[in-house]
Amino acid sequence: MSLCLGIHYLAGYAVATDPASRRRAEWPPHPARVFMALAAAHFETDADPAEAEALRWLEGAGEPVLYATEADERPAVETFVPVNDKPTGSGMLQSVTGLTRSRQPRMFPRVWPHDERVYLLWPDADASLAGHRAALEQLCTKVTRIGHSSSLVQMWVDDDISAADGPHLRWEPDDLEADVRLRVPSGGLLGRLAADFDRERRPSVGTWRGYRRPREVDPEVPGSIWDPHLIVRRLEPTEENAHRRLDLVATLQVMTAMQRAVLSRAAEPVPEFISGHRAGGSPTDRPHLAYLPLAFVDQEHATGHLLGLAVAVPAGLERAERYAALAAVGEVEELHIGRLGAWRLVADDQGRHNLRSETWTGGADGARHWSTVTPIAFDRHAKAKDREGRDQELAGMIRQCCVRIGLPEPAHVIIRPVSEHLGVPAAHEFPRLSRKDGSERRHVHASLIFHEKVRGPIALGAGRFRGYGFCRPLRNRRVV
Repeated sequence: MSLCLGIHYLAGYAVATDPASRRRAEWPPHPARVFMALAAAHFETDADPAEAEALRWLEGAGEPVLYATEADERPAVETFVPVNDKPTGSGMLQSVTGLTRSRQPRMFPRVWPHDERVYLLWPDADASLAGHRAALEQLCTKVTRIGHSSSLVQMWVDDDISAADGPHLRWEPDDLEADVRLRVPSGGLLGRLAADFDRERRPSVGTWRGYRRPREVDPEVPGSIWDPHLIVRRLEPTEENAHRRLDLVATLQVMTAMQRAVLSRAAEPVPEFISGHRAGGSPTDRPHLAYLPLAFVDQEHATGHLLGLAVAVPAGLERAERYAALAAVGEVEELHIGRLGAWRLVADDQGRHNLRSETWTGGADGARHWSTVTPIAFDRHAKAKDREGRDQELAGMIRQCCVRIGLPEPAHVIIRPVSEHLGVPAAHEFPRLSRKDGSERRHVHASLIFHEKVRGPIALGAGRFRGYGFCRPLRNRRVV
């Protein structure tokens, strides 16, 4: 037996503030917000006991699957709103002539969904649902808004979600591979909301759950050995940290610290796809985790500082293997990077451009034109004596590096001392990788143009598992 609640945003937009930022709109609607709208309709009418029982059943029914389309959001504008009249010392309201009102800044962020209908589905509701269905249908008819008073809706109980075909995306509860974190109902929520209602307090919900978007890629687009859906973490300095941000040139230190932290938290024996080594300690031939820097680059006023990091998981892992990797990464909540101090790792669900997987991997469609964000380090020295010959030899090595990670050879490879991406430091500013004999590896920036679109992540060269040779698509550039 299943339960489906349908929501139609009648004005064509949704107005609700994201709990994590008052400047952003909440989308998709959090299941807890929908529950609170049902509870408000219950409290503000006749408080039918059958409705209360239905709501108690719903708060214990688990997290629903969401069906919602993408939505367009515009920057929120700060508005100053007058509050209610203030009483005088005698308890009377101030006279009109002496009336003063303190205006408070408010924002009303909103989104315009591509389809105004949203569905919440409980696919495996137990048989007791039948006894509460009529009360839920009655409650839905009383709901007039979800979020702000201008966010008008119509709600109903549906038998299925056939109407959700087409542009609707399926958002599934998944803490390990979460794209966003949403508030959800939990046991006792109705009682807490009733107490808040009686005391005229703003309701609060403290239970959050991860939700995952569909994992869709175009199978015709060549991809690298890593899954294009990255595990993204934002870097935040701890309170005692003297450093407030990290520069891109610190990539090697940060990624090495992350690699060691993940290895220390992985279950024993550590598998090859996490450690990069066989049981005897020799390097594995299997693809393994790569640690990649996510920096503020390729935008106006870009500074090149690290916003966060990503962990790329090998493509094609069995589900149990993938979850073992995700669990090890999820255990790392703080990094200690020597003189660079301690940094918190925070799952980012605000959709920041430079912390999105598709920004760095090319998305489902991929891209033809790529440029390095960190320089490519080489396994061997170029033998040519003149610069032109040396660059041709290095370009040949980079073509081999592309093939090594599962990509076709690029049509053009251009060796550069600087990146095409704004904000990226020159190659000579990055620390060099060391060989086992103590000598240093040469590294360079490069631009790559492929015959066809390819999908990342693309990390090339000797330091590819620790953030070197990391490439990012160049958008809106003319490709020859």
